[in-house]
Amino acid sequence: MTLVLSGRIARGGTLRDGWIEIERGRVTEVRAGRPPRTPDEHHDGIVAPGLCDIQVNGGAGHEVTGGSAALDAIDALELAHGVTSYLPTLVTTDASTAERAVAELEARVADPRSPVAGVHLEGPFLSPAHAGVHRAELMAVPADGVPSYYASSAVRLVTLSPELPGALELVRDLRARGVTVSLGHSGADAALVRAAIDAGAAMVTHVFNAMEPLHHRAPGIVGTALLDARVRVCVIADGLHVDPPVLELVRRLVGRRVVLVTDATPAAGAPEGRYEMAGGSIPA
Repeated sequence: MTLVLSGRIARGGTLRDGWIEIERGRVTEVRAGRPPRTPDEHHDGIVAPGLCDIQVNGGAGHEVTGGSAALDAIDALELAHGVTSYLPTLVTTDASTAERAVAELEARVADPRSPVAGVHLEGPFLSPAHAGVHRAELMAVPADGVPSYYASSAVRLVTLSPELPGALELVRDLRARGVTVSLGHSGADAALVRAAIDAGAAMVTHVFNAMEPLHHRAPGIVGTALLDARVRVCVIADGLHVDPPVLELVRRLVGRRVVLVTDATPAAGAPEGRYEMAGGSIPA
């Protein structure tokens, strides 16, 4: 069965009246102008491609480590807000919890009906000096060994701190497997950041947050990321994590290398109250 949907189409950075043809659940044609026949359905809002969020720690009151029912609730929240694919993000936790969560997520990654596109491991290889919400006592050093869940085929993205012993070797190993490496929770200087990029790191996690700030004599991870064309720059653009004038600075310097993320917590889409994440309490 072929369905024609009309509405305001977001495409190529513009909004135009147009139509979409859908056949057997797949978009087969997108055009501006009048549809070729009376549309089966008209959408009064904006018709746009689904969004992808590569950093989702939780939502709807649940952490991504909360099991099947929690993941069902997070999936529903993401889909209801136009996010058709996302990376559940495991913050630093104990090895047994991480092992279980990654195993549960593998099945969703393999299911074409699921919006879970892979797993983002944010830890445990992070700098305790830039821990943020992560529990410093659970952090580790790559040179001391890499947990077995890092070998999962579901792992798509890893955030790590390049200054840790063994980190550059881990960057190379992950890139050889096709895993994207992002730098974050770090106090690394510019030379070390460039070395990590040379080794294969391709992103920076929530720039400005949980990292050494930009200094005119010490550009560090922020200055290097803003200027190095090899690097995608993730930013939480809510006006709170990064002030609006600084967001404008990022836009002007980075342009199409910007990756917008929510860094959503269990409080996202949840009623007012307090929720647990990474062993701590967060307000909603």
